Parts: sequence; structure tokens; C-alpha cells
Amino acid sequence: MSTAQYHIHQIFYNDATRAELDDGFIPLDNSNGRADWYEFWAIRQFLHTHTLDADAYYGFLSPKFTDKTGLSASHVFEFIQQYSYRAVDAFVISPVWSHTAFFKNVFEQGEFFHRGLKAATKEFLQRAQVAVDLETLVTHSQNTAFGNYIIAKPEFWRQWLILADALFEIAEQEQDEYARGLSELVYYGGRPEAPMKVFVQERLATLILATQNFKVAAYDTSYGPLCLDLVQDNEYFRADFLACDAFKIAYTESQQPTFLRAYEKKRAASEMKYRHMNQR
Repeated sequence: MSTAQYHIHQIFYNDATRAELDDGFIPLDNSNGRADWYEFWAIRQFLHTHTLDADAYYGFLSPKFTDKTGLSASHVFEFIQQYSYRAVDAFVISPVWSHTAFFKNVFEQGEFFHRGLKAATKEFLQRAQVAVDLETLVTHSQNTAFGNYIIAKPEFWRQWLILADALFEIAEQEQDEYARGLSELVYYGGRPEAPMKVFVQERLATLILATQNFKVAAYDTSYGPLCLDLVQDNEYFRADFLACDAFKIAYTESQQPTFLRAYEKKRAASEMKYRHMNQR
């Protein structure tokens, strides 16, 4: 397969991160970017300064891609090759699969780890005039792209850029307390980690996939570590998470409430199982 139509970039910040890049990806320099926006800055700058080929795919991966997924560029292209004769708009290779399976959506997951994220996202969507109910939204392994680990056609990136520009303008103008709060550090694990705006923007790709009609091919990362703090990588829970994810997929495809209730029941049972195991 020719890789000419797949422009998959890997972002670097300095000489140290450049040395860690996979030779199979295209290096994308973010050394002069805004550190407070992380990879978002490089992606947005690229999209504003390049004309995209309508028939090509574009991706912008972090320097930690291999560390987070265990995959190399060759693995990525082998995955893409499987769909070379199918109509696919986007390929997702999302890490932390157990988070995707367990939580109802990526915003609930974000609220669990970064308090205030859901409210911040709701306010952003209201200001951007995007009508999405984060309380009822369901995301799963087939429409989740944590960390912007997505390789997609220009139409997806055009939709992403609309939301990205809206978030950028609100945060940069700092016209009120909410806008200024987007640049405040969010605590995780007892220490400040990154600005709230970073955790909001890295969920925009999933928001688009979950609410628009893009055809997605998702890499199966369910074999990897569970990496959910709640269960501490206990293999006893893997079947539960597989069931949770399957019920959510069935619900989004059919809109039958039975599947959503089945997911909620399985998740509750998993939580009870965890509490019981830790009381022994």
C-alpha cells in the first residue's frame, strides 16, 4: 500500500522528543508552539496553514503515541491496509480502552479524573451554539479518540477546526471568569497537571464522531492494560468492560433503551464487585 495518501504526523517539542519519534510518521515541529495548548497548537496551526487533499487522510499524533498504545507506525499502516477497499472516513487508535468501556462517555470520564471538566465543556458548547446533551451522550470504543489519536479525511478536520477555533477564541480573549478558568491548571492525583482547556479540546474529536455521521474504523485496544484506577488492572474485570462496551455500541446503533439499561446494570455490578473484593 502506498502511504502517500496518508499524512500521519507525529508532534515533537524539542530535540529529546524528536529523537523518540517513529521514523514511519512525519515529524511535526511544535518547538515554537504554545506549551499551554500542548499538541492542540500544532494541529490547529497546521490546519490553518495547509490545503488538505480531499482524498487523503491526516493524523497528528503525540510523541507519546507508542508509549500509550504500544503500537508503531508499521502497526498503524497494517491496520489501515485492512480497510483499503472500504469507505472509511476516520481511523481511531484510542488508548485507555477500559476508561472508554466503563464510563458512559468521555466527559463523565473526564469529570472523574479532572473535576469541573463536564461543566466547563457544557459552558463551551453553549457558547459555541452546539446542541449536545452531555448527560445522555454515549461514547464507546467505536467512536472514541482519546488524545486526538485519529487519522481522518479533511471533512472531519474541518468540523474539528470549527470547534477548535471557538474554544481557542474563548480561552484567548479571557473576557470573563469562565474564559480565564480555561487556562487554570486542573488537579489530578493531587497535583496540577494541565490547563482545563487541554482536557476539553482532547475530547472534541470524540464529540464529533459521536454526534455526526462519519464512518469509523477503530483499532481493537481491548487486549491492553485495563489502566483504570478503580480496578488496578485486575483481569477479573475485563469481561465486564467488554460487556459494557458492547451494550453501549448496541444502544447507539439501535437506540433501544434496553441496551442502555443493560450497560448501566453491568457497570453497577462491576462497581459492587470491586467494593466487595476490596472489603476482603
